[in-house]
Amino acid sequence: MWLLGAVVPWTLGTPALAQVRWDLGASSGGGIRVRSETPTPDAVVAGGDVHGHVALMPLVRIGAYVGFEDSPSRGSAGREYYAFGLRAKASPPWGPRLLKTWVFSGIGAAYVVGQIDAPAPTTLLGDSPDSYRSTRATGALLEVPIGVGAGYRIDSDWTVESSLSARLAIASWGPLYRANEQPGAPAFGGHELLAVWLTIGISYVR
Repeated sequence: MWLLGAVVPWTLGTPALAQVRWDLGASSGGGIRVRSETPTPDAVVAGGDVHGHVALMPLVRIGAYVGFEDSPSRGSAGREYYAFGLRAKASPPWGPRLLKTWVFSGIGAAYVVGQIDAPAPTTLLGDSPDSYRSTRATGALLEVPIGVGAGYRIDSDWTVESSLSARLAIASWGPLYRANEQPGAPAFGGHELLAVWLTIGISYVR
């Protein structure tokens, strides 16, 4: 009951409005992606996101993110991920005043554009000099992001931060993620399983 008595005035009372905080930040980094048809993880070439949160109660913020990732796929030109989603993060009340830590989780999706290998068509002179050609395919992905982060306040408004996160793939659909055993069909690149990211960035906090 004491917690409810503290939270309700903080969120609804007139003095509490001055305590509401929000943040807007950007980060970039790299990591790995694991797929069902690849024996080893794929290295991420580049990636980044923009994120923002609003504090609705002490120590807890909710917000959204959008991001981009360029990930190579073995045997093809690669995959591009255009991600977006919602997430919440919670910070413990202890620790140094200028150093904050948090955990976060949420739900997100991504539109994926991939280059996949398909057998090259034969010619009148026989097989094509290149046994495979690259073709585009698209798909969609549903993910659950989870992670931990830490930030250091460099002045009253700006925070340098870093986070370690994982994105658990729970569903995927579309031509990119559809295996086709017909002759001449594009090679199946595999379903998404897991992505692990290490990022650094900066946030504006009010």
